[in-house]
Amino acid sequence: VVSLTVGIVIPRLFIVNLGSEVNGLISSVGQVFSYVGLLETGIGATVTQALYKPIVENNHMQINRILSASDRYYKKIGYIYIGCVCIVAIIYPIIVTSNIPMWQITCVVIFSGLGNAINFLLQQNYVVMLSAEGRGYITTNLNLAVNILVSFTKAILLLNGFNIVVVMSAQFVLTLLRILFMRIYMQREYRWITTKEEPDFSALSQRKYVMVQQLSYFVYSNTDVMILTLFSSLEMVSVYTIYNLIIGTMESVVWAFTSSFVFALGQLYNQDRGEFKRIYSIYDSGYMTIVFSLFTVVYLCILPFLSVYTRGVRDINYIDERLAFLFVALKMVTTLRSQSQNSVNFAGGFKETQRSAVIEMVSNIVISIVGIQFIGIYGVLIGSIISTFYRGISVTNYVNKNILHYSKKEAIRKYVRWGIYCAVFIIISSIVKTIIPTTVDNYVQWIMIALPITVGSIIIYGVLWFIIDKKTVSDAWKFCVSKIKKEG
Repeated sequence: VVSLTVGIVIPRLFIVNLGSEVNGLISSVGQVFSYVGLLETGIGATVTQALYKPIVENNHMQINRILSASDRYYKKIGYIYIGCVCIVAIIYPIIVTSNIPMWQITCVVIFSGLGNAINFLLQQNYVVMLSAEGRGYITTNLNLAVNILVSFTKAILLLNGFNIVVVMSAQFVLTLLRILFMRIYMQREYRWITTKEEPDFSALSQRKYVMVQQLSYFVYSNTDVMILTLFSSLEMVSVYTIYNLIIGTMESVVWAFTSSFVFALGQLYNQDRGEFKRIYSIYDSGYMTIVFSLFTVVYLCILPFLSVYTRGVRDINYIDERLAFLFVALKMVTTLRSQSQNSVNFAGGFKETQRSAVIEMVSNIVISIVGIQFIGIYGVLIGSIISTFYRGISVTNYVNKNILHYSKKEAIRKYVRWGIYCAVFIIISSIVKTIIPTTVDNYVQWIMIALPITVGSIIIYGVLWFIIDKKTVSDAWKFCVSKIKKEG
């Protein structure tokens, strides 16, 4: 909660103290280095999938052989990344249209990029190992602690009038501390891990297929900001970033609810396919219920929240009903797609689903570039929604047929459930929007609106889940009770 709170507060401090242009610059530079991060595409997911089986078998030798192979890749990536940071630091200040001094832009680029390069050189191999073993919470908790420290440091510096260069240099130093703590933890808890074994590059043979999948997701995640940077303004990038930040916070909440299931499903797939299908049905149905209940709250409450959050900002308008709807629609489609994509990752079905990934990637870019010429930022979001929806349907169909082996009746039931949830979302939103105000005067008023909406949304979708899927709800209850008794 603290991390999510400060993550929302800091951008406001940037906007109020340094302006929307600086906030847009930080987001734009971050997206540039996301493109550089394509160097890693395909490695992380491939290594994670390859590690599931030897971890289940407690085969330390094979784990070390896989990690030795991935370490070779990450070292190369780290050195190339450093070179890219130098190139971007020279070129970016020249091509971007901005009133910010060029030397400050160069420093922002350097401090933003070097931390990622060092991460690849010294830490990323450990992150993948912890994720595959179900200890991703170690990485999450470490990142949480460091991010809170970074946020408080930024707040202090911004409130005391320091410029963007000082703020970003402080973030870089604290990033190095995170890497140091991770290495200390791994050397203490995993003394048997070594990257000196003979590398098993065959374990990473699916990397090129995974690369296509991740390129598609990358385009979804990063192209919007880059297109806005090239065809719009840094102020509009700031608007996009703020909506994405707030709604993305709810994505983090959804992930917190479901992340413990993901690694368990990955290992279960390699142990007992029948049990995997049963547990996946619980995960899939419950996940959908959580997504719709929480994003209904987001859609109804985001504009009142932004009316307080952006108060005092005069350089651009952040309150936009159409943006709120399009962002929520995009995030709902994305989170619902991700559960099927996880199954593809478990089963290693990367080659079989790469065609739809390519179509998603190309359609996203083309529709967004055409759309922005006619309807601005709305066109960019519509392009992302259309391409992501197509990908979601395609991947879900593949999973239903080839991994879960659903009958036509079971597959249709799943789509019917989606349709019912969408209809309820539209009905609830239409009714409540006529009652609540678009703007409020302070956060207390916003909380008084958000609390009853949240409680009501959870109750409505919870009851709906029970009505349309009693068997799965019963299985979910029995599963939770057995887990509690087992751990108790």
